[in-house]
Amino acid sequence: MKSPKIVAALFAIAFVAASCSKEKSFSANGSNGSGTGSIQGNWKFISTSGITSTSTVENNSGIESKAEIILRYASSNPVGVYNISGTIFKGVGVGYDYNGKLILRQLENNVVQFEDSSDISMPMPPSNSESKYKLIGTDSIYFETGALSGPSAPGSTAPAVTGVGCKYKLEGNRLTFIMKTSIPQVITQNGITLKVTQSTDVNIVLEKQ
Repeated sequence: MKSPKIVAALFAIAFVAASCSKEKSFSANGSNGSGTGSIQGNWKFISTSGITSTSTVENNSGIESKAEIILRYASSNPVGVYNISGTIFKGVGVGYDYNGKLILRQLENNVVQFEDSSDISMPMPPSNSESKYKLIGTDSIYFETGALSGPSAPGSTAPAVTGVGCKYKLEGNRLTFIMKTSIPQVITQNGITLKVTQSTDVNIVLEKQ
């Protein structure tokens, strides 16, 4: 079993990787989105919910050690609007509180060695964002600089995203963005090679004003 110091180091690396991976471009997968009609106009921010997770894997002398950080959340007290033109997606004063569960888990050869969870409640202060966007087909959208995102795990920073792709669904006066991603990367730290995977399964709901 890994020492507490090594376990702590793996979790620290996972936090850092969660932040760094948000700087990479990615595209959504899945096929459960649909879009009919125009998304242009003014949209009130209603909610965001879902799961974000980061896993960090190290292989050493035949032992696979994995640290996982999982955040399950739902928002409350939403504020702000999104203004969507033909080419620009602009968020104005968008903020919310989020409540959920933070899970920390450490495994060796897929056997759980340590697991802890705690309730979490944090504010996401109102902020502005702006990005050019492109529609792809009838159910997908690509933001050039990232106009939508879920909360970051506590302990990590959230740098600006350089590119975000996701599905969307337009039903009456409701517009839902469906973000499903899995981003693997390999990093080396202090001579140790680690495989880091950040996964996102998040819905963001807007309502036409």
